[in-house]
Formats: sequence, structure tokens, C-alpha cells
Amino acid sequence: MLQKHSLSVKIQNPAAYIKEANCLSIGVDKWEQDIRDYVATGGIHPSDDAMIMNLCSALPSALRSNLIWRTYEFQQYSQFKYYVIKQVERLEHFNGKSALMYLDESEDEVMALAREKLKEFPEIA
Repeated sequence: MLQKHSLSVKIQNPAAYIKEANCLSIGVDKWEQDIRDYVATGGIHPSDDAMIMNLCSALPSALRSNLIWRTYEFQQYSQFKYYVIKQVERLEHFNGKSALMYLDESEDEVMALAREKLKEFPEIA
């Protein structure tokens, strides 16, 4: 019973898994394993909608705001997860760094950094 409760609390925050793993796909795998363990202890598996929203809430706001508009396109969590992981892999490939690098920073800090970078390109600003 204590394990079930502990897992119930833990699986409510998938962002912690992603942050700890420092990798989206590994963090999601660990989160899903804890959900399976929770179900094995008698817990009820979250619905696909709940899983989609939990994963979405775990992403940095820049990614989340773009994905939230597309959640209706995915009938199953597995489809959404595949899409998100593939998109993040593409971002990481083209950015040359982790697409989740701003996970700990507030939107204000990210916007300040963006404004600072734009100063280097006055024709764009």
C-alpha cells in the first residue's frame, strides 16, 4: 500500500523524470515503468488523455505551447509520445544541443536571452 501511494505521487510529475535523466526518451521510459509498477500494485492506469496532458505539461513551455494545439490529432498516448520524441530528436540534431536545455529556466530568463541574442542581428529584430 505504501509503495502504491509513493508511486502514485511520483508519477504525477513526469518532468522530474525528464530532468533527472537529462534526456526526454529515457525520462519517459522511466516514467512509464513507474506507471506499470503502480498498476501492478493495484493502481489504475491513467487514460490516454491524461498521459498526453501529463507528458505535455512536463515539456518546456516553448515546446508545450506548440504541442498543446496538436494534442487533438492523437487518439493514443503512444502516437503522441512517438511524435514528441521524434520532434525533440530533430531539434537536438539541428540545434546541436539539448532541446530541453531551458527546462529549469523561467520564460522571462529565456526571453531575456533571446532579446540579447537578437541584438547581434539588428536586421532581424
